[in-house]
Amino acid sequence: MARVAPGQRVQHVEQPLARLPAAHSDAQVAREAHGGAVAHEDARPQQLTLGQVQRILASLLKEGVPIRNLQTILEALADGCAETKDLQKLTEHVRNRIARTIVEPHLDQGGVLHAAFLDPDLERSLAEALAGNEGLANLPQGFLGRFVDRTAEALAAMARAGRDPVLVTRATLRPFLAEAIAGVIPNAAVLSYQETGPAKKVESVQRIAVSTAAAG
Repeated sequence: MARVAPGQRVQHVEQPLARLPAAHSDAQVAREAHGGAVAHEDARPQQLTLGQVQRILASLLKEGVPIRNLQTILEALADGCAETKDLQKLTEHVRNRIARTIVEPHLDQGGVLHAAFLDPDLERSLAEALAGNEGLANLPQGFLGRFVDRTAEALAAMARAGRDPVLVTRATLRPFLAEAIAGVIPNAAVLSYQETGPAKKVESVQRIAVSTAAAG
């Protein structure tokens, strides 16, 4: 198959993704994608370059999401491209499509998801701040550090109790929160409410509350 030139649109994504130009040096991409040939004419993300597809896959892998079901992922991308070309939004669209794959590893034997949740006032304040024109600059000085510390405490307590450290929040907040706690709590998962659908029951075991007032 001919090499895709930079900027060329994806018309056929039929080769194993392990052969695509590497988006980064993460060997896990090659391991996960090895042998995963894609696929059908109707599933091609024609609006995306190969590099964009790999960046989305790398984003999924960064959060521990398996990408073995490449056909479903690419079909989700093809559908999502009709609404947006934003890679973060497309990644979230894929996550919603493969929600069962994402949430099942965190369920107990009864199909129950034990998770931490943000205090409603905190969740609302975060959503309003991030929706503003200044983004993170809308947050009080020192707030992000306090939030990460409190979240780390809650998720660590879950891990000590033998549960997976899982935080559930609004879909609009999920990418930000996942990035904020990345590397702080090993194996922590941040899920949107929509992604918890496959669980038979969702049980709140930790409530995270942090004052949004500036530290004195």
